[in-house]
Amino acid sequence: MVKHNQTGSTITSRKRRRPAKSCEQCRRRKVRCDLQLPCKACRQSRETLTCTYRESPRLRSSKTDVWDDSGSPEIRASNFAEGAPQDQSLSILSQQHLRDFGGFPSTHSDSQDAVHPEIEPSGTSLQELANRLRKAEQQLSELSRIRQSSHASGDLTIPVIAPRLRNTTEKTKLFGPSHWMYTAEKIDCSQIDPQDMELSIVDVKADLADMIKECRNLRKSAKSQQTLYLNNPVPDLSSTFPERHVCDELVGAYMRTFEQLYRIIHIPSFWKEYYMFWEEPHLVSTPFLIKLGLVFAVGATFYPILSESERLRRLAQSWIYAAQWWLVGPSEKSTRNLDGIQVFCLLLVSRKSNLIGSSPWLSTGSLLRMAMTMGLHRDPRGFPNLTPFQAEMRTRLWTTILELVVLESVDSSSMPLTISAQDFDDHVPRNINDVDLDPEAKEPLTSEPLKQYTDSSVQLLMRKSLSTRMEATKLVNNLNPEQPYNTALQLATDLQRACRDLAAHFQMHWPQPLGNMGFHRTFLDMQLRRYILLLHRPYMLQAHQDPRFYLSRKICGESAMIIASYAESIKLPSDDLDDLSRLMIMSTGPFCGALHLDIITVLGLEVTTQLKEIGTGPSETGQLIIDPLGAMTRAQREPVIRILKHIKDQLLQVVALGIPRFKRYIFLSTVLCQIEALESGRNNFRPLLIRAAQDSVKDCCIALRASQSLNTPQDSIDTLVCTESPFELDFDFMV
Repeated sequence: MVKHNQTGSTITSRKRRRPAKSCEQCRRRKVRCDLQLPCKACRQSRETLTCTYRESPRLRSSKTDVWDDSGSPEIRASNFAEGAPQDQSLSILSQQHLRDFGGFPSTHSDSQDAVHPEIEPSGTSLQELANRLRKAEQQLSELSRIRQSSHASGDLTIPVIAPRLRNTTEKTKLFGPSHWMYTAEKIDCSQIDPQDMELSIVDVKADLADMIKECRNLRKSAKSQQTLYLNNPVPDLSSTFPERHVCDELVGAYMRTFEQLYRIIHIPSFWKEYYMFWEEPHLVSTPFLIKLGLVFAVGATFYPILSESERLRRLAQSWIYAAQWWLVGPSEKSTRNLDGIQVFCLLLVSRKSNLIGSSPWLSTGSLLRMAMTMGLHRDPRGFPNLTPFQAEMRTRLWTTILELVVLESVDSSSMPLTISAQDFDDHVPRNINDVDLDPEAKEPLTSEPLKQYTDSSVQLLMRKSLSTRMEATKLVNNLNPEQPYNTALQLATDLQRACRDLAAHFQMHWPQPLGNMGFHRTFLDMQLRRYILLLHRPYMLQAHQDPRFYLSRKICGESAMIIASYAESIKLPSDDLDDLSRLMIMSTGPFCGALHLDIITVLGLEVTTQLKEIGTGPSETGQLIIDPLGAMTRAQREPVIRILKHIKDQLLQVVALGIPRFKRYIFLSTVLCQIEALESGRNNFRPLLIRAAQDSVKDCCIALRASQSLNTPQDSIDTLVCTESPFELDFDFMV
């Protein structure tokens, strides 16, 4: 190239040397370089995988160029400097692998850009590259974090397999990480051309549908031939239902009591099917008939006419046994759905409220396992295929199942709690009314504040103390003979606070007579205070030897007295009883409330212990000598003794209704006899206890004979239970 200077002389310009594009290693070995990072020659040299390029004023563009947000290429040459750390080399390798999987651009145009750096990519391409690079960097960061945690712990980690839910009307099942489905879906079918597959599906669609239908029919026919058919104990369930007005009363009683406590059904849907049952019975499904019978069974507990209670109790037993047959009989495989869960929950509640009690073969443990196989313990938000209605119903049922499991565990006194808070997701129902929960809705409703009363408000109040009650249940049923006292004190304190919060919530937010607020408030208070009593009872039994446990004795006595005070509403033989009184009379287990032996024994022990502590022996007149402190404690004992006598009178009236609760009446009669003997200053009162037990057995026999004579001929009750030893009580411990 020739140039002229200002003087006109000719100057031969020096040609600028083209900057080297090859890497330093290829230039030193004098081999051809493909301008990659690392290049092919360096990869084959087996020395290093790091390529270093000479700095150049013009920026190169290659497969490993990084494009910033402004659209200009940026070289990360410092990452590939000779002697770079090993982690950076690994990062380069990871980038190479990500490039193979689409993390970086790897098209032919990119190679052209590497050869001709002056060609600038378009704005769209730059943005696409930037997005893909950002995604790749996130993957690299996660890969680096997993590698560091693995090196730190010395163990490998695997990603958690997300569970999947199969939800149909016939069957609901959760596929956990151990299911074979997750292995089967990894089988490589990439050799099949999607277009050919689509064409083949179009060609055989009609034939395939017919074949699938035929296979299903053959499968059902084969299973039907292999099934053993047994006699249904109640073949025509609807024919056993009472008159329409009685059924309306039973359903209304259930709705105002237990449905608010344990949410099981969707109230508008239930009423819709209920009216259809009376108009067109043949259109109602079998699961609804089973649920309807159990609802009648629970409602029979609160039927206002006591003279009809005997007939309804017998009908309720037939409905309960029909539900058990449907649930675990030949049709048990078709009950693995929400209908089966609802029937199971209603079955457990109806057994407790109808003097049948719990069953070891139809237990809450079976209900819990059934619910977990259906995925009710997982948050419904993890299953997008569920509708808002299905998600809400699953959450309600799971909360009800937890309540029943904890209640059964603490009532059995020997069965440890089989679930902890770490075994399920912390999802709670929404505070909404059932009329606002549309089964066809696509968007979930917004939950109302808890101070706004809805159909689910009472369940949510119970749910607030669930975790504390679970911990209390584990401690109560702990097999370790040395239980931590501080833990029991803390749990009992939390439950006492929950009782105060419960009373304050009802008083501040729901003071008006909404529904059956009195029943719900008292029921919740009884349940919470029973946990307090059971937590302190082991230490109360040691309090008269060890004064350090006097606090437990005091709290245990107070909790029992509060629960016992609810028995004052029982005024048999009058029919004018509230729902809580009817529940305590007709039910078993924790539903008995003040009539439970837990309450009777704790109060009886407290009174007899006080009398023994203050007594100094009989005087010449035969009366017990009492000091001023004893006079104060006597004033405190009088309400306890009065409520115990009232409970004794009501227990005899319960026997007169045909409910054979002999043990409670006999035991309480002997306790009251011992109290009277201690107050009179007698030391040897064992003969009095035996006489009191005999008299109480005679009273029970007379009352039960009278109740049987109303429904059974007189000559059919000659062989009454009194022909054998009517009581199996050891009275030595009461001396």
